[in-house]
Amino acid sequence: MTFSEVKYQPERTHTYLGSPSVVRLPDGALVATHDYFGAGCPRNHENEEALLSVYRSEDDGQTWQPVTHVMNAYWSTVFVHRQALYLFGVSQQYGSIVIRRSDDGGFTWTHPKDAAHGMLFKGGYYHDDPNYHCAPVPILVHGGRLYRAFEDCSGARWGSGFKSLVVSAPADSDLLNAANWTMSNSLAFDPG
Repeated sequence: MTFSEVKYQPERTHTYLGSPSVVRLPDGALVATHDYFGAGCPRNHENEEALLSVYRSEDDGQTWQPVTHVMNAYWSTVFVHRQALYLFGVSQQYGSIVIRRSDDGGFTWTHPKDAAHGMLFKGGYYHDDPNYHCAPVPILVHGGRLYRAFEDCSGARWGSGFKSLVVSAPADSDLLNAANWTMSNSLAFDPG
């Protein structure tokens, strides 16, 4: 099986595509996401990289259609749980831990406006701690819980400030409700 390119971004824009994630929906469609980074990329009110785009393929990846953009979504994983599509990552580079749900295959998404609607763990303003970081890693389901890895990057210091952690919630709970999520202790990177 061959696949076609989801999106091309000209180098002259100084905007680059990163953090790809893809999932097959129960109806067979594919949904892919990526975010933007680089000197020319869109930025939010804190001057941070924070934009993600969503695409769908109805023909097994032969062609892709742009569906929507999601602001304040970054380094995110797209996954299916109990017939709903979720987008799980941070709100921006070194932002809050947020989750969104789509009940229509990625065309529309919930907004993580507060703890009842997907704002799971609030990050600090700009580079004030905590500074949550992640990548589009898989979601683990085990023993009736969902697990996902994150880091807190103290002082937003790349390389030296990272502390690994895991967040989890019961698999049968409302994943948009922060009260259902717990965060593990965080472990600092040991260069030895």
